[in-house]
Amino acid sequence: MITNFQKALNESATKMASGLPPLPSRYNCRFLYRARSGDNYALGNDNYRDYTNTLIFNDDKCPDVQKIRMVEYQRKIGATCFPWVFSNPDGLIYPTVNAQFGAPIDQAKLQQWYDRQYAAITQYGLWGIPSGYCCENSSESYAKWDTSEIDRIAKAIVTKLDPLVPFWCLTWEQGKFWKDPNQTETIAQIYRQYTKKPLVIHDQGWKLANVPSVQGLIYEWSWHPKYGPDKSVNDLLNEGLDLANHLPGKAFIAGEWTIFTDTEHAARQRAELLKYPVYGAWN
Repeated sequence: MITNFQKALNESATKMASGLPPLPSRYNCRFLYRARSGDNYALGNDNYRDYTNTLIFNDDKCPDVQKIRMVEYQRKIGATCFPWVFSNPDGLIYPTVNAQFGAPIDQAKLQQWYDRQYAAITQYGLWGIPSGYCCENSSESYAKWDTSEIDRIAKAIVTKLDPLVPFWCLTWEQGKFWKDPNQTETIAQIYRQYTKKPLVIHDQGWKLANVPSVQGLIYEWSWHPKYGPDKSVNDLLNEGLDLANHLPGKAFIAGEWTIFTDTEHAARQRAELLKYPVYGAWN
């Protein structure tokens, strides 16, 4: 069965900027990966501080040399994409002047994001997946439920980057801050004003993705990813198959189940997941 995600993805191929390579058939990466010497440690726990992630790709505190190592590593392992966030209080990533909520749109920053996205595609064969709101709780300023601000940000970033984006991830770990499926539908309808590309969310659970205007889910398994080494392949598959039963017709990306993505155990987990009709694996 061709999902609505696939139909929109097929249409995406006709709405990309000229001169880009074909879209990949699968969207694979290891967005959590082992840090290299000189990298900023994006994961602040001593138990796994040797790992970092691609979400900070447009974080000004992330040095350009680390951004280069980031995409070089993803290319080395055969990745075809990587997620990055554009609304995150930890790194003060937001497309406005000084990353302030409600401030004017920073057009120079958007151009910089566009240029990085274009370079990642054309020089490294990696499709950046812009991912929206990534907040720890609803008290953080970027997670304020203000549909006028959400609309203003969506219009700015989608209008600028859409020719370089195969699909949009509206939220990252949405259940931490916006817990109502009606909020998911509202955000999706806002974004739909500016793009015909597929719309997905990332979450630890399926209920927030079960709305009409969202075509897929980047799924985080029910455990903290630090426990990934303790989970068997069957643990992953059983939960994944149960998820598919709840979201018929929606696309499924195996998004997050372990931090330790460079281990042999993670490789076995990943290989088994990719035997199923998923659109990719991101660990």
